[in-house]
Order: sequence, then C-alpha cells, then structure tokens
Amino acid sequence: MQQGMYQTRHRVLAQQPLPSREKLVSRCEPHTRIIARLKAGMRVACGQHMVLSEVDGGIVTRWHLLEHATEGGELLPALPTHQRQCGHSPRVVAGARGDQAETNQRSTHEHGVPLIAIP
Repeated sequence: MQQGMYQTRHRVLAQQPLPSREKLVSRCEPHTRIIARLKAGMRVACGQHMVLSEVDGGIVTRWHLLEHATEGGELLPALPTHQRQCGHSPRVVAGARGDQAETNQRSTHEHGVPLIAIP
C-alpha cells in the first residue's frame, strides 16, 4: 500500500517519472495487474498470468497471456496445438489443479495421451 501511494504521489501528482525498478504497476500498461499469491508466506506480485506449453527439454510450443487469474480450461486447447506442431500426441500431460476435471481426463485420453499427471 505504501509503495502504491509513493508511486501515485510521484508519477501522478508531481508528474515525476520513476525508474522501472520502483514501479508497482503501470498506468501505461493496463494489462499489468496486482496478483495475489494465495500461498502462505508469499507476497503480492505485479504482472500477468501466462500459460506455457512445453515439450521435452523445456522447449515452449505454445504460450499466451490470460485475461483472468486462473489456468483452468487451458489443457484441452494445448493438445491439438501439440499434435499439429509435433505430428503426434504427447506421451505425458502434466497439469495444474484446475485441470483435474473428469472431462479433461477423458478428452486427454481421447487425444491419445497414455499418461496424465494432474494433482
């Protein structure tokens, strides 16, 4: 809260620029938002949520920024993209808690994925 008030006083009221390292959020970048970490001991952060799809070796095959703060619903769109780019279904799919719906697991198997690792 103090950082936000400091930033507002300098950037808005006094019309003084701040170095990037001192900015909490940017009024010129409306897509940047405050992100609550929702885990014990974690601080609040600023930025955007991004979804990455990776293959063996950490190569990113798909990414995009989320308009909302949840990753749920991102698993199934990643499968056809992987099939198009790699020519086959992935051998393993690992997802987040939001991907554990039964329909996601069924659809993942229907796409030919033999192993699903979703908490």
